[in-house]
Amino acid sequence: MTRIAALGAIFYLIMDIGIHWGVLKNLRKEIGANPIILITALVLDVLVLGVFIWSKAGSDPLVVIVALALMVLIFFGERFFLGKKRTVEEE
Repeated sequence: MTRIAALGAIFYLIMDIGIHWGVLKNLRKEIGANPIILITALVLDVLVLGVFIWSKAGSDPLVVIVALALMVLIFFGERFFLGKKRTVEEE
């Protein structure tokens, strides 16, 4: 159960970083988001993720390896899916 919780925490923090980055880069002006708050959230998320991964790499490296493998799998799965979607839209 602790391994599943650790994977969930890693994926949540990465998703949170992605959302904050997307808002900072693309939606900040549209929604009136304060860039200082977004940058602070990004820095804190990266700091927490780094410490958590460092801790897990020392105590349970399998969690870090599985998280990396799943991220690579998700990345290429999304690329494949989005590539198929573009092909269908072009027809």
